[in-house]
Amino acid sequence: MYNTAVAYDGTGELVASYRKLHLFDAFGHRESDEVAPGATPVSCTLAGVRTGLAICYDVRFGELSRALAVAGAELLALPAAWAAGLFKEEHWVTLCGPVPSRTPCGW
Repeated sequence: MYNTAVAYDGTGELVASYRKLHLFDAFGHRESDEVAPGATPVSCTLAGVRTGLAICYDVRFGELSRALAVAGAELLALPAAWAAGLFKEEHWVTLCGPVPSRTPCGW
């Protein structure tokens, strides 16, 4: 089983399927006990925009965003289930901010 994001075009046609690369094994939770990791980054064109796909915890790994951008992605679609709690919103905003601050090679 995989944690998967799918992308459909305006006609309802499936155009891409992405399996989450980075599983959340932290704070007593082990996603890897329930699902297998994906193997490759995925991008597709949606409404004329080259779009990279990622899922939740993938946001912590700037190299994925960079690989998608190098492959031509102009937009990152990132479905997520973010837990509530003290400073969680600020944490999310920081993680979704500029990628250069999280990658050694800049962007």
